[in-house]
Amino acid sequence: MNVFQINTSDPGFESFENYYANHPFSNFFQSGIFYRFINGLENYSPLLLVCEDENKSIKGSLLAVIQKDNNKFLRYFSSGIIVRGGPLIDQDANKDKILEILLTNLVKITKKKALFIQFRNFSDQLHHLTIFKRFHFSFSDHQNLIIETKSEKEVWNQISKSKKRQISKSLVQGASIVVHPTIEEFHQFYLILRELYKKKIHKPLPSWAFFQRFFDLCKKPTWGIIRLIKYNDAIIGGILCPVSSPKTIHEWYVCGLDNKYNSHGIYPSVLATWSAIDYACKNGFDFFDFLGLGNPEKDYGVRDFKLKFGGTLVNYGRFERINNHPMYWIASKGYLLLQFVYKLLSKIT
Repeated sequence: MNVFQINTSDPGFESFENYYANHPFSNFFQSGIFYRFINGLENYSPLLLVCEDENKSIKGSLLAVIQKDNNKFLRYFSSGIIVRGGPLIDQDANKDKILEILLTNLVKITKKKALFIQFRNFSDQLHHLTIFKRFHFSFSDHQNLIIETKSEKEVWNQISKSKKRQISKSLVQGASIVVHPTIEEFHQFYLILRELYKKKIHKPLPSWAFFQRFFDLCKKPTWGIIRLIKYNDAIIGGILCPVSSPKTIHEWYVCGLDNKYNSHGIYPSVLATWSAIDYACKNGFDFFDFLGLGNPEKDYGVRDFKLKFGGTLVNYGRFERINNHPMYWIASKGYLLLQFVYKLLSKIT
């Protein structure tokens, strides 16, 4: 077996895209389109590994993203390698061997480039725990919510009565779902999201360039959709969803001016979430994926909100490797301090 790091200019990239297209567990975050989407964006660097046999047939692939902070001083302290829904491994191959080969190369290439490596699993991977432990990865619980969207009636029946009322009432009160937003409308959504991250979430948000690229990507709905919520000619919420065709729609970013409009009987975050679930139901998708409900041992306010949409609660967890323990400890303490400062600033401003 041979492992290669490739990019879009390599002849093997087309072979990788064919491999991805025919893999039963393919997903947006392991695709060539995601590589192109993230490549060249400030603070993001894609890393694509492919494993070939002696016949130059691909038997496995892994797409990781190196993420860093905007601040040059903080870049190393905030650097991380994120792998979502990967690797993809040939179902007829020696899965354990290929996983070992991919992990060996991933760690070798990236251990000095980032403080940690994290695998965010899209399916149960505990059968590979022994292999991950061999490379000094630890497992942590992390929940997710998956809604099966094959039947519109069953999906609607699973939603709580309160959320059904909020969806119906929002529409009656005059809120509407924007299916084909303009770039100006989408920018209004981004400004709402940026304010939310600044004042409540206290985490870095990708730049406008990131969202502009996703807007362009959604010109082909096979790769992503955007749904915005409008009221009185103003954008008051929305949702951004990449698509793993033809199976799954993923909730990536969602927000709404709930505090401002709930008193008007309008619930923009609820309506935005429902608009994407409804799209999945009506367009032949199997699943709607909330992309995470947090660690079950920690408070997470959004968890209760999402659970009221029904679906199946799963705990596929995460594998994480700390590349530099002293620096990671310093970064963790610094991050908590930074969050505290953000909270103080948000109260002042």
